[in-house]
Amino acid sequence: MESSLLRFKPLYNQLTQGYLPAIVNGAQQAGIFEALEKEGASTVTLAEKLHADPGILGGILEVLAAIKLLICDEDSRYHLSRPAKHFLLESSPTAQIRDIRSFCMQPGPFDDLTGRLKNRPQHFNPAGFSEKEALLDLEQRARGGQIQEVVNFICAIPQFESFKLMCDLAGSSGYYSQALLNKNPNLRSRVYDTPNAAVLAGQMMGDRGTCGRLEFIGIDLEACSDFGRGYDLFFVSHFLYHWAVQGLLPRFFKQVNRAMRPGGIFVSNHIGNVTKDPDHITHSIIELLAKVQGYPTLTLDDSKLKHALSLAGFSEFRTRPAKDGTHLNNTLVSAKKIKEI
Repeated sequence: MESSLLRFKPLYNQLTQGYLPAIVNGAQQAGIFEALEKEGASTVTLAEKLHADPGILGGILEVLAAIKLLICDEDSRYHLSRPAKHFLLESSPTAQIRDIRSFCMQPGPFDDLTGRLKNRPQHFNPAGFSEKEALLDLEQRARGGQIQEVVNFICAIPQFESFKLMCDLAGSSGYYSQALLNKNPNLRSRVYDTPNAAVLAGQMMGDRGTCGRLEFIGIDLEACSDFGRGYDLFFVSHFLYHWAVQGLLPRFFKQVNRAMRPGGIFVSNHIGNVTKDPDHITHSIIELLAKVQGYPTLTLDDSKLKHALSLAGFSEFRTRPAKDGTHLNNTLVSAKKIKEI
């Protein structure tokens, strides 16, 4: 049989990297990152400290160095890299350990991919976002860069310092609102979410240290018929996907228009179009994950978003594209209310 003219190596290398979540998760649970937090160590020293097998530990350290979670110096001592310090230490406020562990959960989301393909996906249950663990997970994931990106984007709006009232629709436990209120002492926020989420958030977070400037309100997010009036800033994060699929964005934005003051600013944080590697690989897998779990899409086309906003009396768009976003390839779009609808 004639040998293949194609090289299997590129595909093999990609598939082999599928083991990385289990390796990183195992290293974290074994205490490797915590053991290196204060000072570097050789394989032998670290093995003694962790009561670990030197051979296996050495292999793990090599992998972690290869993916730049560790740095090996000229004396063969391993040190934490900046990403490891930020995202893999229990003590870090930006730790993403929950997300990393989710890659290793059993059963995994793709374990029955053939069955889902043949028998249709499970029904998506939005009530899952109203549970305590889900609220905590959403906030911690946003600490991986999205909160700061949103704050930077909104604070760059020229009239931000004059804003008095914002709506944070589907705002979960209010972490975006808190960050923005910390930047503007005259700003108040109404955080709308499902009744269960609003009650839980209030119990867990109170007003998040904002001296009464943050309020949690429960509503029917499927209807979204009443979210108050008089907003200078209207913010949504990862909420518009299903409205776009149903062709209801223009109707929704007309409701937003009526809730806002003239000249007010609407801002959306969402996953935009991604067409280039390596981000496209990550994005396509996240999109498949959403569909397998019964959600229609996790992508919002910017041109459709801006068209719908234009129909609803908004203009003067400002965009921070997906290519400059976080690991979720999020896009930020703002629009100004220029007329009443």
